[in-house]
Amino acid sequence: VLKAVQRAFFCGSVDGGLFWSGASGTAWSQVLLSAGNGTDVTSMEEISSPIPSIPLVKEQEVVLLVSTTTHVYVTKFGRDTGALMLYRSILTADGVPTSTGYIGSSIFVVEQAHKRAGLVKVSADGGNSWSDQGADGLHRHMQDIVYDTPSFNLFTSCPQGNRAFLASFTGVYRRDGDGAWVNLETIAQIITSLSVGDDSDGL
Repeated sequence: VLKAVQRAFFCGSVDGGLFWSGASGTAWSQVLLSAGNGTDVTSMEEISSPIPSIPLVKEQEVVLLVSTTTHVYVTKFGRDTGALMLYRSILTADGVPTSTGYIGSSIFVVEQAHKRAGLVKVSADGGNSWSDQGADGLHRHMQDIVYDTPSFNLFTSCPQGNRAFLASFTGVYRRDGDGAWVNLETIAQIITSLSVGDDSDGL
């Protein structure tokens, strides 16, 4: 997993470590999130708006949600110091977190777990408590339930427009702010990639 944020590169490793470089990749530093086998970094997402209960030094810190195969963490990157620090773990996952994001006032985590494939979890209090979001406009595909394949597998957002998208076997869903999920289109295949651009005009 590689991501560029605020003129810095971030790279997740297979041992639960997160590397960053502010020197165009010529020098790297590391922070260890969770050590041990099976703790690969699976996703990371920059958060552009404040999260409740996670204090920031305004204009000086960037928040990254980073997931491994066992946990989801909040990390902070200092623009002024060029240093990355682990703030805290916000979720011990039931399955493997594959996508994270923040939209409206909620943190979202998509997990893949045996017999609970494509589970969408949501927290409205900065990760202090979590609930399964299955009744808010989301519908699992019967084939996914029978064969334990991912109903919901990818989450992405365009923070400028306060809008999120969720890919699944049943199509693409959209959520505006704290509203309900809306099914945009049914695509009878599992979607393997999902990307959105700037939505500041509300298109």
